[in-house]
This record gives sequence, structure tokens and C-alpha cells, in this order.
Amino acid sequence: MLPSGLMSVLLVATFTTVVQGNYFIVSPSVFRPNEDFKVEITYTGSGTASAKATIGIMGGAEVATSTEQTLTNGQGLLVVPISPNVEKGSYKLTVVGKVNGQEAFRNSTEVRLVMENSFVFIQLDKSMYKPLQTVRFRVLSLDQELKPVAQTVRTDISIVDGNNNKLEEWLGVESMAGVIENSYQLSDQPPLGKWKITAKHKFGEDTKEFTVEKYVLPKFEVTAEALPDYIVDGEKEFNIKVTSKYTYGKPVKGKAKFIFGNGEVVKETMLNTGEDGVHTEKIMMRDVSTAKTWNGLKVAVNVTEEPAQVTETSNQLNIPVYSQRVKLEFLPTSSQVYRSGLPVQLRMKVSNLVDKTPAHTGKQLTVTTFLGSNQEKTLTIDSQGMATTDFDIPPSYTNDIHFTARVVGVDGLSESHQVKEYRTKLNTVLSLEVSTTQAIEVGNSFDIAIKSTATLRHVAYMVLARGVIVEGGKLNMPGTGLTHTLTATRPMSPMAKVIVYGVVDNGTMSEIIADSEDIEVSSVFDNQVGLRFSADTRRAGTAVDLTITSAPNSKYYLLAVDKSVLLLGTGNDITQGDVISGFHKLGMGTLLAKTRDSLRCWVM
Repeated sequence: MLPSGLMSVLLVATFTTVVQGNYFIVSPSVFRPNEDFKVEITYTGSGTASAKATIGIMGGAEVATSTEQTLTNGQGLLVVPISPNVEKGSYKLTVVGKVNGQEAFRNSTEVRLVMENSFVFIQLDKSMYKPLQTVRFRVLSLDQELKPVAQTVRTDISIVDGNNNKLEEWLGVESMAGVIENSYQLSDQPPLGKWKITAKHKFGEDTKEFTVEKYVLPKFEVTAEALPDYIVDGEKEFNIKVTSKYTYGKPVKGKAKFIFGNGEVVKETMLNTGEDGVHTEKIMMRDVSTAKTWNGLKVAVNVTEEPAQVTETSNQLNIPVYSQRVKLEFLPTSSQVYRSGLPVQLRMKVSNLVDKTPAHTGKQLTVTTFLGSNQEKTLTIDSQGMATTDFDIPPSYTNDIHFTARVVGVDGLSESHQVKEYRTKLNTVLSLEVSTTQAIEVGNSFDIAIKSTATLRHVAYMVLARGVIVEGGKLNMPGTGLTHTLTATRPMSPMAKVIVYGVVDNGTMSEIIADSEDIEVSSVFDNQVGLRFSADTRRAGTAVDLTITSAPNSKYYLLAVDKSVLLLGTGNDITQGDVISGFHKLGMGTLLAKTRDSLRCWVM
């Protein structure tokens, strides 16, 4: 939904919007090599309409064009294929519309060429190296379907130390398969500290850090966990679970030192573990009160192995402090702004802090506010811990609105939410609501509900994902509301933005009105890969089989390291989070409104 301060379709940053007569045209304001550039057109007039789009050099020749397309039911999606060899320069988009064969619309606007259109990922064999060790790495170049880039790409790779001295460089390394494998040999006295490896070609780049240090591999791992993972004011005790195990799985025998805060409180004890390596220590709140701050308690655990007297340190805990065991919250899917004449949607959730399960189900929850007079609604918390309601906003209301939710009969359990007014020049607004707030599986359907404060003949919708329009259409809107069903597709993953928009015309001026909602679509990866060893344990020097399952004709790249290496640090591998972050980095996720690209509205 529209955030405060964004007017009309300005929400759709990175997109250009045009209104001329009965035409409504939306397109990206950037284009990329080897990628289809899509332009959506909605026509609300009479007659047979068609349109064509071209991209050309400013003051020069055309470099790409779509076919002329007849608009079916007043709507069309023009596809402009972009060459992979398009050169840098200044470009313009021109759209020409015809009605009954006669030119009715022509206009141009600047579009910007963005060379980055693929993902570059670096994989290292580990995150920390000693002098004289070999840094092994892979560079993967993937297209937007997460497949190896099909064309020949020349990649420049460099390695610099912590003082930014370039110690190695490979220029123009070619790979038809999208994967480069290489290594770098460290000297006997390399500069210690943080190093960087960078891989870059004209379509993208990536940088990864690693550490060069003189270290000894840890013999065992120590992890700490608070039970529960929070502290409630007034409680007398809590537990800390310490797990200490050698990398080959056996428990560590020795002693543990618990360090609270910045060392204000220290407690030592002998480990009492079973074969699982777990020791649980009861902590009395009165003993650590001097180390607790207003927002939490820091805890670290040192385990010393006996008799070798080798010490390893756990992860640091930051245990939050709460006044209640139960949390009441307004979900982010609640309205963040209000439109006079349309209802505000409020979604609240009550859950246990310890395990996030629903709390106080069946109890009553009140929501109060002031809309010219005091208003209150009483709701019942459902089996999922949810309570949902709408408040109708008077057409003339303009002040900020404050809502307060309270669980009846539970002292101190309340939460507040504030919404600000969203207003347009012609005082007509549009709202969009998606039927689910959960991640949608590819292939599943979901509904969008559209409401307006005035009667519109038509509204249009589109779904934006990975920086392009993946779906769109025009809808007849009887009255002031409608519901439409969409199906989640793989190009919509991992995040997509659903936008609805229409044109209001009072005879003197026209205005675009719009709203949007973000959706999460699961199943980012089309090729599901599985790994399975033939045995959980094997003696040194014996063989073990690894079974890999995936789609046919897949090519595998394996990484195998000693588990103790991972205790020194992570970040060397490529994770699912890295891939999803890559979509956002290229402007292909849901954070479109935070990119540097602008939206331009043409009203003629």
C-alpha cells in the first residue's frame, strides 16, 4: 500500500507512465542488454487500436523495435527485444498508437541503458587462510533465470590485500559455461588481515572478503543458547544451554566460564555433559542484575578442555528483556496510510514470545480510535492469534489517526498504530488488498480486491518482478469495487509488486490514481538439488559415496572442507540469501521505490 508522501503512481519508481487521451502507457525507465523490454498499454476509447514501441539513440538510429500490436480488449503488452551487443549511450523510447489505422498518439521519453543484467557470484573454499595456503575460488555468471550465461563473457578477476595493494589479476578470462575456477598461492609472509577478491564483467560484478591470519584450527566447537531466548521482568531464573563437542562428534570434558555483560559478572563451573555434549546451567536473575541493561543481557561462554587447557569461546548471546511473555503487534500488512472515504484495514497478532505460537485465543481484543468522536471495536482473537477489522474513514477527515489495541483482562498488553492521510488532487483514491499475507507457492492463485472512492469505467493492473512487467491487464470496474484472481508464476519469485491504476478525469484535468501491494512468491529455484552420503561416519582413509539428485543434464560443482574450517568463519559459500539479495541489487525485487531510477508522468 502507498507509503506516506508518495503521490499517485510515484510508488512505481523505475517506471515511466504516459496518459494521452484514452491511452495509458507504462514501461521501465531502464533497459538491459539481452533482455526483453516490455511496455504495457491500456486503451479506453472506441475504435480499433494498435501500438508499436521502439528504442533508439538520441538523435540517431533505432536499435530495437517491437511488432505493431492490435490491442485486444483495449490492452496490450509490447515486447522490444534488446540485443546483447547494445552499446553505451543516450537512448529514447518512442511509442506510437493508432486508432482505425490513423496515428493518434506519438511521444518519446529518455530511457537509460543499465549494463548489469546478470548475477555474478564468487565461491571460496573457506573464509580464512594461513600463509603459504592456496585460495581456491569459483566465479559463477548466471542469467535472470539462474542459468549459466549463454554467451561468451570476459571476466576480470583481481585480489587485493587489506592495504588495497593489488597482488594478482586475471584479465579477460573467458567461460562459455558461466563458471571460472582458479586459485591463488599465498606467500610465506603475506600481509595479515582482510583481503578481497573481485570478479567483474560488463554485465555484473561481485566482491568477497576473506581473512589471512596465522591461526590454529579449533579442536572443538562451543555454542550457547538461552532457554528461553528472552528474559521477562520479574522472573527469578533462566537457563543457558552450552554445547561443546569435538569436530569428530565426541563431547568435551572440562570447565565453563560464563561472562555476563561486559564482564561485570563471571561464573565458573565444571561441565556436566552426556554424549550429546550438552551442559545446562541455571542462572539466578539476582546474581546477574548488575550486568543487565534496559534492553537485554549479553552472555558469552568460554570452555576450557582438560587436561590440555585449550580454550574456545561460544557465540555471544544478546538476550532481550520484555515486560510480558506475550506480544501484541499490528502486522506490516495493516494500512500505513488512509484514504478519506475508504476503510482502514488493521491486522493484529497475539503470540507467545518463546515459540511464536498463538496466544490468548478466544479472548476479546478492543481497538479504539478517534474519528471526530471516540470509536471502539471489540474483536475475538482467532485460533491463529489473529484479529482483523476495518474502520470507515469519513470523506472529510484529514488528521493523523491513532489506533490502540488491548487484550481484555490482560494488564499491560497493548500496542499502538498510526496512519497518515493520503490525498490526490482530484480527491479520488484507489486501494488494493491481496487475499493473503503468506508466501504464495508457484502455481497457486490469489485474489486482489480493488476499491475506489469514485466510479471508474476501467482499471488496469500489472505485476512487476525482477525489474520487468511479468503480467498485466485491463479490468472493467462495475461500481466502486471488484475482485480479480491471479496465479503466482516462477518469474514473480522471490518478490513481486502488484500495482493497480486508473485515470480520473473531471473535464479539466486528468490524474493517475494507484495503489500497490508486495507479495512473496516461494520456489525461487527451479532445479531442486539434494545431497546424501552413504554413511554418517567413516574411518580416515576409507571411501564414502555421495549421491546427488537434481534435474536431468545438470552440471555439478562440489565443495568439501574439514568441518573445523567452518568454525573459523563463514561467508565463503553462495547461499540462497545471496541469490535473493542479488535480485534486489539489480532492482529485481520488491524495493523498487528505493532505487535511484525515477518515474515520469506524461499527461496530455
